[in-house]
Amino acid sequence: MLTVLNVAYPFVPVTPDAVGGAEQILSAVQKAAKHAGHRSLVLGCEGSEADGQLFTVPRADGPFTPARLAEVERRYRAEIERIVEEAAVDVVHMHGVDFHAYLPDAPTPVLATLHLPPEWYPPQIFTEKRPHTYFNCVSHSQRQRCPSSEVLLEDVPNGVDLSRFHPSHEDGGYALVLGRICPEKGTHVALDAAHRADVPLLVAGEVFPFPEHLRYFEKEVRPRLDARRRFIGPVGRRGKRRLLARASCVIVPSVVPETSSLVSMEALASGTPVIAFPNGALPEIVAHGRTGFLVRDFTEMVDAIRKARTLTSEDCRATAERFALDTMCGRYLSIYERIARRAPARIRGSRAVTTIEIDDVARLHALETEWDDLWARSPEATVFQRPQWLLPWCTHLLQGRLRVVAIRRGARLIGTAPFFVWNDGGRRVLSLLGAGVSDYADMLVDPEERDAVMRALGDWLDTAGGWDRGLWSELPSGSPLLELTRGRGVTADEQDVCPGLELTGHHSLRDALSSRKWASIRLARSRAERHGGVHFTEATAGTFGALFSRLVELHTARWREHGGGMLADPRVRAFHLDAGPRLMAQGALTLSGVHIGGTLAGVLYTFHDRRASRCYLSGFDAALGDASPGTLAFAHALECAIARGDACLDFLRGGESYKYSWGALDRRRVHRATWDRPCGSNQWPG
Repeated sequence: MLTVLNVAYPFVPVTPDAVGGAEQILSAVQKAAKHAGHRSLVLGCEGSEADGQLFTVPRADGPFTPARLAEVERRYRAEIERIVEEAAVDVVHMHGVDFHAYLPDAPTPVLATLHLPPEWYPPQIFTEKRPHTYFNCVSHSQRQRCPSSEVLLEDVPNGVDLSRFHPSHEDGGYALVLGRICPEKGTHVALDAAHRADVPLLVAGEVFPFPEHLRYFEKEVRPRLDARRRFIGPVGRRGKRRLLARASCVIVPSVVPETSSLVSMEALASGTPVIAFPNGALPEIVAHGRTGFLVRDFTEMVDAIRKARTLTSEDCRATAERFALDTMCGRYLSIYERIARRAPARIRGSRAVTTIEIDDVARLHALETEWDDLWARSPEATVFQRPQWLLPWCTHLLQGRLRVVAIRRGARLIGTAPFFVWNDGGRRVLSLLGAGVSDYADMLVDPEERDAVMRALGDWLDTAGGWDRGLWSELPSGSPLLELTRGRGVTADEQDVCPGLELTGHHSLRDALSSRKWASIRLARSRAERHGGVHFTEATAGTFGALFSRLVELHTARWREHGGGMLADPRVRAFHLDAGPRLMAQGALTLSGVHIGGTLAGVLYTFHDRRASRCYLSGFDAALGDASPGTLAFAHALECAIARGDACLDFLRGGESYKYSWGALDRRRVHRATWDRPCGSNQWPG
């Protein structure tokens, strides 16, 4: 767990519906940090809101003269120094344009997000000499205008909560400008264009008490208002959603290079096209002629306002799916972890190894980001140990109580043992999450901390109460858990074999197979041609459910005499419908269909990890058995594995003869470990 301090611009309150994009991003990130299990702190002015612990300073009154700005910055810096020291902060994340004025003296790692054009910051920030100080941009166009710098990390594009914005069938008959009212936002241009196009325009936003902002509103905006072009001031969450969804278009008339545009993303998520000058990152957001218009001058803006209704809300919403808030937050949380690790131990605080037991599903979900990061550092772990597989298992298949053991060195997660306890005839049995659907099960261990993790888990198993019998299944050879059982009087036996086809050195399907198998594939292809030909498809996020339903139909038909197979259980089907798209989004799963003639004749469910493709489930149409859809599907999977550069095609558990017909050999063996504690004892036997 990290302690993260998000620092806002000191003159604007942080709320989820703040006018400023930086404040909205900060609000989302601090919330995500808390939900991920970190200690989330926020510093802002009075009126701010936070899910984590909130620290506030008095809100400064305008006008904001240079002397007033300097005074506020001095006080802000002192408050940051106090919080960093007293709260033992691991990472400070700064969002204000003036962040350089209140960087803490303490060597705590700092990430400063550049929300504004790089030209608005002092050039010396890019050669900042303060140790452990890093920056990130929010778009590619912004980064291109930054000087080369060793402290500039990868871009983190902004995102919006897509669940909050939806298209509406109501047409309000107005164009909309939404955001801060200031010279660089070009509000006066939109007013003139709406007047020329003879279209009503609503201007929603806030005028902050900066002298140049106040002058701009009085001189350029107010004189252009009339009965049909109205200023309605700041709007809340519901008001903004309604305005965006009912507008005929949203105008973004910014006259400076925008680093991003949350209002454009929110408009598209609401199904509303965007009209904007092609400044900065706006061409990265708006697809000209499909989700809006990128105009070069006033005349083109007038014409675009008139043509806005020719664009569809469906295209706008589909484009908005690229701007998911969860993706943005996950990237920031990953950066926090990385820069905290780079800091010396004296900065990171305690380096003691601690063991925490998690018995609540919500707390386990909060661990997902760093759990997946630990999975990435565990070279022998398979997809079956990923949180995207095990969290849905907890939701749909858990029957018992969580006893997940999380092991940390300081704030860093270095090991997990995903246990649960279930009742077996009055005996409390300790097993591993994923039971019943996983071909491999195990703990996760950071290879650099293996000894520490093994000692910590051994101590937990020696002392933790609440269970009478241990039962671990599907442990691969070399499993840390299997190693931990040795010498403790635990019974361990071989459970099953896992055939696999070695692909190293093979560059084509023909090269990887025997002559006999190659001949059978050619025959299957020839017969498929007589039925109308063969082609293959892969599921997308939108088609996963339909293709999985066909897999269920085919798989259960094959196993009907034996109860319908593993997919007959509706809970198992619900689990796969939850886990599958999550893993597919990570590039860890392919659901592919083989089509013979006009029939979807087979479906193959394959995992990908550690340079291996793992064939998990399949179903084939018996009516087309002469065309061998199974042979065609596995041949296609093998071709794809070779193209991916995989070292192995893993047929997973079970010694069925068809696996060996492909040339597979027993690459892995899985084991079962069992032990019984003496009655009333917390000690292992032996």
